[in-house]
Order: sequence, then structure tokens, then C-alpha cells
Amino acid sequence: MEEVFHIVFRDVSLLARFNAIVANYISDFGEDTGNEDERFTTRGTLRRVAVPSYVHDAIYFRDGGECRTCKKPIDRVLSPEARERYDHIVPLAHGGANDITNIQLLCEACNAAKSARSETVSGLYPRVYRLSIG
Repeated sequence: MEEVFHIVFRDVSLLARFNAIVANYISDFGEDTGNEDERFTTRGTLRRVAVPSYVHDAIYFRDGGECRTCKKPIDRVLSPEARERYDHIVPLAHGGANDITNIQLLCEACNAAKSARSETVSGLYPRVYRLSIG
């Protein structure tokens, strides 16, 4: 069963579709809570929670250290000024979940451009070998 998770976890397009379905359930449930559940905002969406470091590491590894949108390398060692942004694929404002399957790696510029909009995720897998120019 663990192998299935690893295969599915690599397919971010599938995870985006899955989380879009889950978002509908979260939104419906959030509307029904009537401010009685502290996990939800007054608008009925899930509250933002801190993403644990093990999730950062898993997403960074899964996405190959590249921005999911523009494919810019975000190197933790060689380019410490490059900011990693961990973004909800389906935004919390649209019913998204605080779940590892709903997080993607973006560079600072792509994260700022996306904001709280839902966008199609890149179906491209991270490069196995980096192309060197020169």
C-alpha cells in the first residue's frame, strides 16, 4: 500500500483533481458548522495552519526543487536567496485542505502571482537531469 501512495503522490495533476473534489465536501461541511468548529473560519473555510518541516521536505523532494509553475530551480544550498513557497493547490479560500496532498512548491514570483486563485497545476514531472547551458 505504501508504494501506491508514492506513485500517486508524484502525480500532482491527479492530486489537484482529488483535492478539488475534497474541497466541495470541506466547503459544505464548513457552511454547516455555524462557527462552532474552531478549525473553520467564519466564512466556512479551513483555517491556515503551519506546514511542518517534514511536509516541506517531502514536497521539495517530490517537486525536484523546482517551481511547479515556471520550473525555475529553487536550490536550498547554492541559492539560499531563492525563497521556497509552499502553496495550497486548491486555495483554502476555495475549500482547500491543509494536507500534504494539497501542497506544491512555487518560487516567490509564481506564488505572488497565483495568490488565492485556483490554477491548473503543471502536469510535468520534475526533471531527473538538469540541462547545463554553456
